[in-house]
Amino acid sequence: MADHNRLRDLVSEVTAEFTQKKQLLEETERRLAAAQEQLEAEKHTMEKVKVSDNDIVYLNVGGRTFATKRTSLMQVKGSVLELLFSGRWEDRLDRDASGNVFFDYDPDLFNILLRFLVCKARYGEAAENLSMRPVPWEQEDEFRLMLTDLGLENLISPQPPFRFSPILKTKRVNISMDGAVATCDGHDHVRHHVFSDNVYSSSVFRFRIRVESCEDWVMLGIIAESTPVAMHEDTCTKETSYGWGCNGEVFVDGEEASRKGYPGRKISDEMELDMVLDCRYNFVALLAPVDGRMLEYKIPNLPPDLKWRVQVATYYGESSVRISSA
Repeated sequence: MADHNRLRDLVSEVTAEFTQKKQLLEETERRLAAAQEQLEAEKHTMEKVKVSDNDIVYLNVGGRTFATKRTSLMQVKGSVLELLFSGRWEDRLDRDASGNVFFDYDPDLFNILLRFLVCKARYGEAAENLSMRPVPWEQEDEFRLMLTDLGLENLISPQPPFRFSPILKTKRVNISMDGAVATCDGHDHVRHHVFSDNVYSSSVFRFRIRVESCEDWVMLGIIAESTPVAMHEDTCTKETSYGWGCNGEVFVDGEEASRKGYPGRKISDEMELDMVLDCRYNFVALLAPVDGRMLEYKIPNLPPDLKWRVQVATYYGESSVRISSA
């Protein structure tokens, strides 16, 4: 009797396993059949709509019409943009009343992308190190979202993580383990400073700043990488120093310039700010909260072709500042 029960259990177990494998096999066959059907449909579409690299494609981007060769739109292999114009999706693309392919993007931003792709297609290897035209810093986020939407996010290199330098600082400045926070206890000397580890040039950079504490006075800004600085010098007054003091001061060419038309802003404890350094259009701007929105305080006309470091300078009491790449 016991042997009979064991046999029955074994048969039940084998039957259940067989049924499960059969169901998996049937499901796989259904998926293969569906994939084959989709492939045949795409082949039919491609046969019906003959496409060529030299086709002129008309686009309506945010209400503006563009004309370009198909090969330009297919420059980045594996991107969404390439797939859209491969011929497989020709009958599924959104079109306007005139038959132009419609994209709901900012036309100025799309034009920057399109000119880059056209040059890549036209000049080949000669354009290998070509850079895209500058994007206005206030539209950088939207531009990145558009590139991501089109599968082209790799065309823009991410901003490197921010770190304070463990060397380019006065002795009483301590740097956190992750390099993001600089704290000065205010002892020994009146003036203290710390610079960023990275040097910035040729692009646009955005930093998120939090003044965690400021017992007396702190200045946030930039200084040219080539500027010689002694240990306890007042870096705010260096000729290539630009930035904002916490009492509304503005430093331009190392001089306080708030009375010369440069807008300043008082900076208090726990305030969160953004700073934008645009090395293409040569300006630095502080974005500070005012009545629930971010107001821009801009210093234009930086000396061109310089490399920059972010700087934090303090006087007297204890200060702590956190900075990260935005």
